[in-house]
Amino acid sequence: MPKTPRYLFVVSMDIQRDKEELFNEVYDEEHVPFLTSVPGLITATRSVREPLTMMLAGERRKMDPGNEPRYSVT
Repeated sequence: MPKTPRYLFVVSMDIQRDKEELFNEVYDEEHVPFLTSVPGLITATRSVREPLTMMLAGERRKMDPGNEPRYSVT
């Protein structure tokens, strides 16, 4: 029987640029592997906010989410 999640937990944060390398190392090598070992947790996915370009009404527009946190884990 497939696992059906009952909850969705999202964590988002901004990190100072000079601390990003350490943050990514800790998250990739320690934090996410630890989280995925917790019984009942199905998956953890990291994402990084980036500006994007999209077509709106036939016009190419750059979109920047502005004040949204740069990093998220779902």
